[in-house]
Amino acid sequence: MDHVMQGAARPASQLPQVLRRAAIIAAILGSTLALLNQSDAIFGKAEIQWLRLILVYLTPFLVVSLSQTLGLREARNASVRMTGLGESFYATLTSHGIPARAFALGLAAGAINTAIVASAALIAGDGLDRLPLALIAQALTLTILFGALSQAMSFRRAIRQARPVAAAAGRRT
Repeated sequence: MDHVMQGAARPASQLPQVLRRAAIIAAILGSTLALLNQSDAIFGKAEIQWLRLILVYLTPFLVVSLSQTLGLREARNASVRMTGLGESFYATLTSHGIPARAFALGLAAGAINTAIVASAALIAGDGLDRLPLALIAQALTLTILFGALSQAMSFRRAIRQARPVAAAAGRRT
């Protein structure tokens, strides 16, 4: 079994790749959300809401980074148990504790995001009744969705990398 464990990537050793993928996803998702949510400001018809702009990039980066690290950790555990090999993407996405971790991570990130936006609104003198509910719902749902997808993708990538080592260990025993 030690040979199988050596084949699974350790989350810490994968940190540069995790951060690079998280930055790419955050840039794409953040830019898309910025265009959708602040298009008037981007095209000069309104004032840019800097806190919200920062959050649309920072939240996906943190969620994807943490999700991929969790996915790698679970893949390491699964490779020791010899589970997850050859299953469909949907099977991976709906198992290995991924839905529960994605939901918890999404709720936490969404709650933090909402608290920051609500605090900024109160500091600016706006009432909580003027909070953008669509943005809050977006912060919750997208973090859950991208957290689950990121975990499943990193899990599958790590299992694929561990598979040749697992096969070699099986032939030796």
